[in-house]
Amino acid sequence: MTSDKRVFSLALGCKVSQADLSKFKDLLFPNCVDESSANLSDVIILSSCAVTENAQKDSIRMLKKFTKLNKDIYFLGCAASISEDLKKIFPRVNFFDNKELSDLLSRNVHRSNYHDRKRYVLKVGDGCCRECSYCIIRYLRGPLKSRPFEDIRKEISLIQDVNEIVLSAIEVALWGYDFGLDIVWLLKEIIKLIENRDIKIRLGSIYPALLLNKEFIDLIANTDKLQPHLHISLQSASPEVLKSMRRFTNVDKILGKIFDIKQIRHDFLVSTDIIVGYPTEGDEDFQMTFDFLERLPLVKVHSFPFSPRKGTIAADLKPLDRKILLERQKLITERFSQSKILEGFIGDDIPDPLWEREDENWLYGHSSNYVPIKFDKRLSRATILRGKSVDKNHLILE
Repeated sequence: MTSDKRVFSLALGCKVSQADLSKFKDLLFPNCVDESSANLSDVIILSSCAVTENAQKDSIRMLKKFTKLNKDIYFLGCAASISEDLKKIFPRVNFFDNKELSDLLSRNVHRSNYHDRKRYVLKVGDGCCRECSYCIIRYLRGPLKSRPFEDIRKEISLIQDVNEIVLSAIEVALWGYDFGLDIVWLLKEIIKLIENRDIKIRLGSIYPALLLNKEFIDLIANTDKLQPHLHISLQSASPEVLKSMRRFTNVDKILGKIFDIKQIRHDFLVSTDIIVGYPTEGDEDFQMTFDFLERLPLVKVHSFPFSPRKGTIAADLKPLDRKILLERQKLITERFSQSKILEGFIGDDIPDPLWEREDENWLYGHSSNYVPIKFDKRLSRATILRGKSVDKNHLILE
């Protein structure tokens, strides 16, 4: 395959989707020109998502839109794995379901060029062995398959000119469970590999119970190689709802551990996922979740209405009235919108900004604790930047 193509690529969903897309593109189009417009490209690569019904529909809607452009199209990932009918509907599209993608990517180590980005998403595993009642992804991705450390070590040795490595997997907290190691061991080994390099580590989404691991708490609280931020897949703060979800139920312990970290690393922040309107969620359960979020040192809340996925246990439960579900989602969205959360950082010093992209007037990036930031390029950059105002989903610095 020629490598001088103009390639437009788009990853929908989680960071695993991003990592798969990046590696796929480098393998098939190693010297491609990244194109910001699908219209101007020769090739379109879409890494899809199917975590909810809406995510799946959005992926397929995007695919349908791209097929009208008469380009060479590659459709990867979870939405490509969920239905064989797509191949009949879009016969000219090159489909790679998760198994085909895994077989292809597992035979190759990522090359060192990461298209001039400062943040590198490093996939350390795939699949999951948890049995959450609502989740379709473990069926689409298969059983837990941690990536061997030697593969991870080789990939890190090839990484150049990045300042942050994001460890990603369907379930990062389970890394090594299938061959007798654990995520704390992996983190310590990676820290050794980068101790003399200007690189920090950020963890992708983690299962809340990982915070009960004392070694993990000590590591993130006392190691400056780990960024002071965690994304916790909370889903709910009601023990009864979590029990029905087949998830860890003692969220009060989790809150305590979060503040144990924050006592040592004062800039520590969390982001989280919330499923609103799970079938067994009553008014009191919802209020527990709302109140729990109020207590967290938040930087972002990703909330979405419960979506029954065919083949899961939760799909057989009686759904809540649609009106109730939407009312609760509105309450969460309004109170914990990105702009409202960011207002709390106005006037604060912003530590270690990592600038990831720019346009004609602005630099865009994140702080070490994952505050989304932007800075006017026409201004001189001070040694210490502070939050000045909020522009929708970014904190403007001065």
